[in-house]
Amino acid sequence: MAAPSVCTFSSSLVNLSTKYKDVCRFLNCKRRLSSESHNNNADYCANLVRRYDYDNFLACLLLPSSQRTAAFAVRAFNIEISQIKDVARNELAAFGRIGFWKNALDKIYQNNPPQSPVALELCKAIKKHKLSQCWLENVIKSREANLADRPFKSIQELDDYSENTACSIQYLLLEVAGACTDKVRMVASLVGRCQGTVTLLRSVPYHAHKNKVYLPLDGLMKHDVSQQDIIRGKQNSNIKDMVKEIATLATSHLKEARNLKKSVPGSARSTLLTATICDCYLTRLTKERHNVFSGKLQTRNNWLPIKLWQSKVLRTF
Repeated sequence: MAAPSVCTFSSSLVNLSTKYKDVCRFLNCKRRLSSESHNNNADYCANLVRRYDYDNFLACLLLPSSQRTAAFAVRAFNIEISQIKDVARNELAAFGRIGFWKNALDKIYQNNPPQSPVALELCKAIKKHKLSQCWLENVIKSREANLADRPFKSIQELDDYSENTACSIQYLLLEVAGACTDKVRMVASLVGRCQGTVTLLRSVPYHAHKNKVYLPLDGLMKHDVSQQDIIRGKQNSNIKDMVKEIATLATSHLKEARNLKKSVPGSARSTLLTATICDCYLTRLTKERHNVFSGKLQTRNNWLPIKLWQSKVLRTF
């Protein structure tokens, strides 16, 4: 085999150097946003996402600059709604907060948003990208219907819930990218349902610590697992088999979405980087033999920024 020419070697070095600089810019952007104070509404939204949804914060950083601020606003809105159940003192207070956001959404679309950083930024995003009110309403309605502390009745109910929450957020991000066609939305639906399932699995230790269990009842019954087993953090084979079954559903959604990758324009694939986040978690979960309580799964994945950047560069998800 002939040795590579000096020109080929030099070209490889240039490409490697360029990629390295791209990674450095990405990491520097993380540090810069981490150190910024809340000097305006956009910073507030970005920092809210960084604090409560760090993985998707990283994914948002890789979006084109023309989409990034709106994406942070959409993600910040999702955080505001998703946290109501946990931060409200009681159910009445939770319904009151839901009511606030229902009214806020109507006012936003009347160009009269309440003086809330997230509402003001969301209003800008809606004006600029013509975001559909129905997707935002779906998020609020689904969270409202799920305020009661009860498990999902079935895997199908979890899938339906994910369709109205995680999928709706994905559709909004596609609208920000100007790529929300029927074919692309089908792929986003699969990614969103995968995310909803992964989010449930990731949150098991957190909820168990609060004496709450949201895993589907049909799965608990099928594998002879009690809610008390989950709350006590047991790690027996029955629980692992149940987790594996739920994780397999998420993996199937992910594989199907990736099989349809060609339906998504290359310029819009970075809006679906949540798929890479899910893939990283599912891979780690498999390595931990489907033990959701493993300490290794409770720490940040230091390789995730590189994995996300790699997906961005390769125009995949």
